[in-house]
Amino acid sequence: MDVLSTRMLEPVLLQDAQAKGIRIDCIPFIEIRHRSTSDIVQQLGDLNSRDIFVFTSQHAVHAVMELIKNLYNKTYCIEGVTADTVRKTTLNIRATAPYAKELIKLIEIDREAHYYFFCGDKRLPTIPRFLQQNELRFSEIICYENIAVPQKLHKQYDAIMFYSPSGVESYFSLNTPQPGQKYYCIGSTTAQALSKYCKENIIIAEKPEIRAMLEKING
Repeated sequence: MDVLSTRMLEPVLLQDAQAKGIRIDCIPFIEIRHRSTSDIVQQLGDLNSRDIFVFTSQHAVHAVMELIKNLYNKTYCIEGVTADTVRKTTLNIRATAPYAKELIKLIEIDREAHYYFFCGDKRLPTIPRFLQQNELRFSEIICYENIAVPQKLHKQYDAIMFYSPSGVESYFSLNTPQPGQKYYCIGSTTAQALSKYCKENIIIAEKPEIRAMLEKING
């Protein structure tokens, strides 16, 4: 089975897939570019211990790692690799959830706190809308840029792995769905973006994790 991953994968994942008869080509359709530390610091201003952090992307955590790794602030984040990356810091994870729409149900309302949502330049509105609707003080810290790098493919794949709406948009800007092709999505938000281009053979991972996607492909 020939599969295209629209982002790079770790060698161990590729080896595990190969052992199960799945050959994966990795061609990134998105480039992640971190903002400079000085830019992020300027956006942050003065932090204090009561501030509350929210992360929905591992890229955001990596971008600010040196600034937050020794802090103890309350933090809310998406499960899987994002939460695993936050755990490399001393931040106090209060709750995790598979998706932002579920995470907002767990975020505490603290009128005295200032909320910081660390995100990319193409973030979804779920978290900011929740904070705004609850009249909470918050700042969006844009700490990385999500840059499309579309490529026209000349090889037909049995399946394609997608990880974000922006990756879907980048891929289909130069490519079209092929008959019988299957599409594996890391989550429902990505699947929703994909539904604009095709209506069939869209499979969503049980968890928003790459291994869960591979399990679906292997299954």
